[in-house]
Amino acid sequence: MTPETRAAPVQAPAMRTHQLGKRYGRTWGLRHCTLTIPAGAVVGLVGPNGAGKSTLLQLVIGLLDPTEGQVQVFGQTSRAHRAATLGRVSYVAQDHPLYRDFSVADMFHLGQAMNPAWDQQLAEQRMASR
Repeated sequence: MTPETRAAPVQAPAMRTHQLGKRYGRTWGLRHCTLTIPAGAVVGLVGPNGAGKSTLLQLVIGLLDPTEGQVQVFGQTSRAHRAATLGRVSYVAQDHPLYRDFSVADMFHLGQAMNPAWDQQLAEQRMASR
């Protein structure tokens, strides 16, 4: 087999959902959501208030469990809460991205606990340059 005929390794999509849905009581916050986002893609998620954008993102990172369907992050089921997988995902909530009572040291500790690739030295350097 020549280098030209070898198939490139198939990379798992950054995110894939299939018939994903979340119900709050009788109301669906998200329903029948099926999409695939290739690894390396830059994507914008837009829609009116109440369209399910925040619900989708919370399902992706495992803050919520789906009522139906499934979501995968880099080929791993998101509900598995695998640190190695979810550590590659960033999420900043629109409401309160920081805990009001946390010190900078507390936030660094949280970052370390949630991200297996946390770089403490880099975080400290960035804070020192502010």
